[in-house]
Amino acid sequence: MDDHWSTDDFVVLKVDMRNAFNLVSCQAVLDECSVHLPELLPWASWCYGLHQQLWHTMGTISSEVGVQQGDPLGPLLFCLVLQKVVSTVTADNVLSDLIFHA
Repeated sequence: MDDHWSTDDFVVLKVDMRNAFNLVSCQAVLDECSVHLPELLPWASWCYGLHQQLWHTMGTISSEVGVQQGDPLGPLLFCLVLQKVVSTVTADNVLSDLIFHA
């Protein structure tokens, strides 16, 4: 990457993925897990296959999207979906002139 800094057409794109962990589709997590980590699919299905109820003193909230806070596999499962996004963008030549370092 150091070689690119000296060229005039080199651009760095920083994407703000604020709250992205909470917005990823649970179905997308399960789909990508079945493809890339099938041995973890039973666990992921147990954690993300059904909507979990979050209990609060005022009642319950249905957790329907996102990886769960505190789940040690949460970052890995999120990255599976993120990798699918990057692969889709690069495969469709949407940004054919860009080089992705992911």
